[in-house]
Amino acid sequence: MEAEKGESFICYNCGYTAYTKRTLIKHIKVGNCNLKTDTKKSSITANLHVCTQCSKEFAKKRNLDSHIVKKHPEMIPSLSRKIYECKDCDYKAVWKCNFSRHILTHQDASNYRLSCPHCNATFREGKAVDDHIVKKHPEFVKSVKRRIYECPNCPYKTVKKAVLDMHLTTHPDAVSSIKMRTCPHCNKSFKKNATLDNHILKEHPEFMASVTKKIYQCPYCPYRTVEKAWLDRHFITHSDVVSGIKLMKCEHCNKSFKQKVTLDNHILHKHPEFMSSVTKKIHQCPYCPYRTVEKGGLNRHLITHSDAVSGIKVIKCEHCNKSFKKQVKLDNHILKEHPEFMSSVTNEIHQCPYCPYRTVEKAGLDRHLITHSDGIKLIKCEHCNKSFKQKQSLYDHIVRKHPDFISSITVKIHECAHCPFKTIRKTDLKLHETIHLDAN
Repeated sequence: MEAEKGESFICYNCGYTAYTKRTLIKHIKVGNCNLKTDTKKSSITANLHVCTQCSKEFAKKRNLDSHIVKKHPEMIPSLSRKIYECKDCDYKAVWKCNFSRHILTHQDASNYRLSCPHCNATFREGKAVDDHIVKKHPEFVKSVKRRIYECPNCPYKTVKKAVLDMHLTTHPDAVSSIKMRTCPHCNKSFKKNATLDNHILKEHPEFMASVTKKIYQCPYCPYRTVEKAWLDRHFITHSDVVSGIKLMKCEHCNKSFKQKVTLDNHILHKHPEFMSSVTKKIHQCPYCPYRTVEKGGLNRHLITHSDAVSGIKVIKCEHCNKSFKKQVKLDNHILKEHPEFMSSVTNEIHQCPYCPYRTVEKAGLDRHLITHSDGIKLIKCEHCNKSFKQKQSLYDHIVRKHPDFISSITVKIHECAHCPFKTIRKTDLKLHETIHLDAN
């Protein structure tokens, strides 16, 4: 069991070098390093992969290969692993994720496309190519290595689980079987726990403690999410601070976008008078003025017209244009948005004994009563009628709404060096300072 030429095993405790695993184990068990607590660490060291060129050690073979690609490129032909090579520069990588991030560093990264082997269609990612093959070239479906999800109600297939879930809603039977998660602080419902958690972080930050998943905080602004991939996408909005990624700016406002399709949709929604500047095909909803340049976006939007698309009966509010699938949701909407028409509510109304809150759901009232619980101590602003669960939220409110009483704040206040902006959150100050980058 001797080591190959140039290979060695190093003791984690004292640096002792052995040329066989047996010698190293003997050294650990009965030698000078007879420490049972460190046996596990020593065994890990015994499995290290050593670079034959510079003696550097790595826990994984892939990490060693990545090291060789970067530091010893002349040894690349000896690697059996697939090497990803950039067509615009000399960059090489053994990790596909690293290679994908590198592509974005090129200004023409938006032109990087993957081609379908059976037609002239091009795509930005391999998953999109596979999905295209499944839908447009079913005779070559065996060439797709990813898992294929099939609709149980029709021949529809896709390699994207989220897309299948969206498709299922076009079947009335499937819609009723989807388990929804209701926000305990409002009446909104969501299909996934992650979406509900992100809703709470965005709309009900004072109840952030109720989120059970790990929360990722943007270091440049107050943005929070429970999904790491969403934070990575959000970082693009700070491209001038983070990575220098070139963004496309809207000519009609100050917003910036990474992709042309996102910019086009922004123009359609926010600047419809400049719709003629959109170069991509515009998909028009047949039931309302909604427009988009994404076919998938139109399909998702059509679900909102469930009465026209899938035969699901929708109940419309007589006092505005909103529609609801359940009478209880409509009743709660009337109580909240049209209290003057409260007499039209058909279900029993539950009234909070401590405030004007009303609902037709007993469980909703029970959740609301928690806000009046002695266990939850709310902090009231002395200068207005607002209450807050956390002292930090109260201080932030005073800085923004009652600057004359800023001396009552006991925490550190961060001030902008270029303007009168103040905040108690350091991340908010970092985000604010980005608007002064051009001035510097």
